[in-house]
Amino acid sequence: RLLPDLLPFICLSERFFQHAVGTSAGSLSPRTNWSSLASFEFDLPPLDQQHRIAEILWAVDEVKQVTINLSKTIKASINAFSENLFSEQSKYAQGRMINLGEVCRFQSGFPFKSSDFVSEGDRLLRGSNVGVNRLDWSSDVTKYFPANRRHEVVDFVLKDGDIVVAMDRPFINEGFKIARIKENDLPALLLQRVGRFQPSNKIHLEFLWLYLHSISFQNQLRASQQGSDLPHISRFDIESTKLIVPSLDEQEHLICEFQNLENVLKNTQEHEKNNVLLITAIFNLIFH
Repeated sequence: RLLPDLLPFICLSERFFQHAVGTSAGSLSPRTNWSSLASFEFDLPPLDQQHRIAEILWAVDEVKQVTINLSKTIKASINAFSENLFSEQSKYAQGRMINLGEVCRFQSGFPFKSSDFVSEGDRLLRGSNVGVNRLDWSSDVTKYFPANRRHEVVDFVLKDGDIVVAMDRPFINEGFKIARIKENDLPALLLQRVGRFQPSNKIHLEFLWLYLHSISFQNQLRASQQGSDLPHISRFDIESTKLIVPSLDEQEHLICEFQNLENVLKNTQEHEKNNVLLITAIFNLIFH
């Protein structure tokens, strides 16, 4: 009475997942069994309708797989674009690579005293607040400095658009701990062991962002890490990494090319997400 082609979608449905979780046993290692799964109930249409439903679901799934593969291809293209740009063989090399410190200063944060922390005020950007391309201001990791004392540390006031990195344990499974400050992150202050980049007029901020996400930069930084229990990097490690810095006009052109690739990837990932939602919606509509 059940078409085999429908079974994978049933097992991947949210309702089935919730049923499996709800009937599982054990706290440290939850597990289920067939008798529990077998009690899952749903409305089953006639076989001829099941055939039509299965055709639709598998067609959408095929499109989803195409978008997944396309996303992988675009990501590979972005990585190749980045590596070709920052390698010594780059057509923009013009005979020499330079240290990042020649075009950008790296500022380490201020050593705020924990005795000065308060329950509200200016947020302090600590290493625990910096994730991979995001900031985490959840209450358990966020500390504050009195707002009426901001004038004492004016050189460490963060600005919209600042690029920041965690200097302790900078690499985690998810990737490199780097983020950008946005308007809704402010007011915030730069704390010790977190640093921000202060580019000169020789390098565009967006071009710097592109370099900091390159495999070239991150491999150099990994090689410079010190410590095993708590791997860390220094201002010198960052400023001594080497890169190609084309002219400002060329940088603008390259930024535009990169952003076009990023937009294509974003749109493809959005299609992928929509296909998953469509499969879920179809299933929920039919199998109550």
